[in-house]
Amino acid sequence: MAQLLQDGSILMTDGGRVYGDQQVVVADLCELSELLCGPSKPAAGGGGTLSQGGRGARGPQGLAGPAGAIGPQGPEGAGIAGGWTDDGAIVRLTTATDQVVIGAAVPFGDEKVLVVGDLRVSAGQFLGDEGTAAVPTYSFEDDENTGIFSSGSNAIGFSAGGTETFTVTTTGATVSGALVVTSEVGLNERVGDPAPVANRGFLYTKDMAGVTQLFFERDNGTVVQLS
Repeated sequence: MAQLLQDGSILMTDGGRVYGDQQVVVADLCELSELLCGPSKPAAGGGGTLSQGGRGARGPQGLAGPAGAIGPQGPEGAGIAGGWTDDGAIVRLTTATDQVVIGAAVPFGDEKVLVVGDLRVSAGQFLGDEGTAAVPTYSFEDDENTGIFSSGSNAIGFSAGGTETFTVTTTGATVSGALVVTSEVGLNERVGDPAPVANRGFLYTKDMAGVTQLFFERDNGTVVQLS
């Protein structure tokens, strides 16, 4: 029979001890009873013996224990080449060759930004470089050498096929090539004759005794009345 001692250990019948940090494996409560109290003995006054009952039904499963601690963070991934980089005040493309496509699955060419749909600039300006007649700043998808560019300070140039054909400045407009008019042309009356300019003639109107008359001035200053 086993005996529980004051130091918390169990003195076994074979003289050994089992301490609190050791384990004793038993099959059931009956075996534990024999371990602690010894084997069953015959009942007093009777000729029979105490018989061991059958094994009881297994009790319900206990509650799950608390969750374990979170493991260490895994290594950082390699990332994806390209994409966006946010520097705080500036959002930019990570790689200079990257493209931005809005409204389409893939870019049409090597353009940096492709927008399929309306594009609106509100409360600001849409700025571009000066461009040239051959490569105008604002051109067309299937006709890139035709469009609008800046031909100089305070001057707008219109090109067709890479050649400047029409220029607008603060003093007027110049047509390079034939001017075909399919309707009337109105000319406001001038107070006097324009100053002559080399290699340029002027067609204009002015008042003559209450009647609007048409005049042409040669580059040498000679004025010819046409009506």
